Amino acid sequence: RIARSGIYGLLNYRGQSVQAYCDMETDGGGWLLVGKINQPSFWNVITVSATVSLYGIEATSLNFGPIPVRDFRFQFSVSPSLDDTKGHWYYHLKQSRRLELLLTSGSTNGCGKDAVSGIEFTKDLLSGKKHPNHRCSRFQDST
Repeated sequence: RIARSGIYGLLNYRGQSVQAYCDMETDGGGWLLVGKINQPSFWNVITVSATVSLYGIEATSLNFGPIPVRDFRFQFSVSPSLDDTKGHWYYHLKQSRRLELLLTSGSTNGCGKDAVSGIEFTKDLLSGKKHPNHRCSRFQDST
């Protein structure tokens, strides 16, 4: 049986049962939506507990802050529907990191402010091209 993208019941780090949107199709599936925002500045999105809507489905954006992650992705689109995605990147870290510490602030990571460091590889999900020597990804607030 193949799982489909949609709302699933999960346990968060506090052991509470919650509803979350899971993408079971992109690059093999298994992606949990932890935030979605429709503005150019998004640095705190992964630690908020708010309702998000994706493909017309309302779900709770979970505070999974202390859960360790090693694989994640960012998808950038100019519309809320994601139909016109301009950038879609998969990241694989060298070591697991707490979700709430994914984007580091300050320059202690050697990458600068608002950056992801300790990357083993990235993959452009639009072209399928893998980038093995991608040390840092910097994100700039465009406001």
